[in-house]
Amino acid sequence: AVARHVGNSFHLSHFELTLVVLAANVVSFGLFWVLKFLLYNRLFHVHPVEELDELVEAA
Repeated sequence: AVARHVGNSFHLSHFELTLVVLAANVVSFGLFWVLKFLLYNRLFHVHPVEELDELVEAA
């Protein structure tokens, strides 16, 4: 919606408006992919084997 509003306010042609909407879609997909990766990496972080060995030996 924002990309379409920007396109209409700058009086872009249909092709240019399509490119603006496409670019906004790609940028939003990339942003959400990176955020998802960071969130899942933090939630499902697996400790390296060396750290687990130290924890087992300490117990």
